[in-house]
Amino acid sequence: MSTNKDILWIPTSKISHLIDKFNQLGKKAYKNNLTPPKLELTDERTTKTYEITIAGHVGGPFAYKPKRYEVPLRKVEIEGEMPVINGWKFLASIQHSDQNNHHSVNMVNTALFNTDFEKKLIENEKDEYEKCPPNCEHCDLSRKRNQTFILMNNETLETKQVGSTCVDDFLGENSLKKALIMYELDELLTRDYVYEYVEAHYTGKTQKSSYLVPIEIFVAQASMLIDTEGFVSKQNAESENPATVRHVLEAFRNPNEAQKRLFDAFDRGVSHKQLDKAREAMDFYKSIDSYGKSFIQNIQNIVTRGYVDLNIGFQTGISTYIPEGYNRELERLQQIEIEKANTLDEFYGEVKQRGTLKLTLSNVREYTNVQYPYVKFTFKDDDKRTFVWQASYDNFPDLEEGLTYQLKGTIKSHYEGKAGKVTYLNRCANIEEVAIDSEPPVFIEEKGGRKKVKKELDSPDLSM
Repeated sequence: MSTNKDILWIPTSKISHLIDKFNQLGKKAYKNNLTPPKLELTDERTTKTYEITIAGHVGGPFAYKPKRYEVPLRKVEIEGEMPVINGWKFLASIQHSDQNNHHSVNMVNTALFNTDFEKKLIENEKDEYEKCPPNCEHCDLSRKRNQTFILMNNETLETKQVGSTCVDDFLGENSLKKALIMYELDELLTRDYVYEYVEAHYTGKTQKSSYLVPIEIFVAQASMLIDTEGFVSKQNAESENPATVRHVLEAFRNPNEAQKRLFDAFDRGVSHKQLDKAREAMDFYKSIDSYGKSFIQNIQNIVTRGYVDLNIGFQTGISTYIPEGYNRELERLQQIEIEKANTLDEFYGEVKQRGTLKLTLSNVREYTNVQYPYVKFTFKDDDKRTFVWQASYDNFPDLEEGLTYQLKGTIKSHYEGKAGKVTYLNRCANIEEVAIDSEPPVFIEEKGGRKKVKKELDSPDLSM
């Protein structure tokens, strides 16, 4: 018997399903004394840009349908053979059409496990097989049949058309069962997984209710809405002022003229300022360190995946925030530049010095999604130097931005970053509010804390 090898490219999301089903059918083949085919999952990957040609989700809520879809694929190598049963091999299965309909044709399927020579035999006679009646050359009875098989003698190369109900009588008990196992394996391996993965989403044929659109066009539509109407989070939304994400989803259901032009620009691959802004925002989030920041990690996961499911609120909510978060970051950086221009960019004191300071609170931020939650207080002194104190979340004082405080603290470290030079404090205590124009205290304690003064011993009276 000859073994046939073939290569398949399968969507990566379908790999687990394929392997599970393949193993189940392989066990069934082994139990029926068949040599199970081999499947090797390689490390080779590629991406295919798939042109979506269907009309859209009939009766579905979304008017916009992407023109293209990028499908990540993985290479699978298959090796196997069609069994020879009592000297005969199955070359093809014929599903017969309605004989009364002269416009319909039979469906002729060769098996993945047939050799190239055997496939060529069927290909040469395909036109005839597509029109042939459901005859059986074993029983020669004229009757209605839905399926027949083309068999080939392994020695003489003679071919015969045999009805499915006559296979066991012709080849022996369980011959049809064995053949159907191989054809089931063949169907598993040759089905159009790309169609199932892509187009079925947009026709509503999948059991799973999902509707995928490229992240780029989703963020671009969100960016345009935020530029014109501002951003409203779900938490701050009201019936008269709904969340921005609802407006973005409405753009995919019933777009206005500006939104249609944006969709058209994306589909045709032409320039649009909102697409440029969307790319900038996504590049920003891909570039930042997300360690310990679950929200940023969620954004990065969606951006990396490349698609947003319009039926999953978690994904649409996070994706809508991307341009807003980027806008806030740009504003923050601008504010930093303004502050740097009005800031004395130098460190204060020396590390480990402890003393009293007069500082005005400029910013308070809470960090709760980290291993050890804390509150970050940013202060300025009268000379506009920057001070930071990170207090434990379990025990931090209630301080108000814009007010001025006098406190006692220890200089923990000096750090220079994007915001310039920063003096970090710890062990802050004795905090009390003071007037902004009050005289600053003298920072009297030096490095190492209070100096110890040696007590002088009285000199002995040596006079006689």
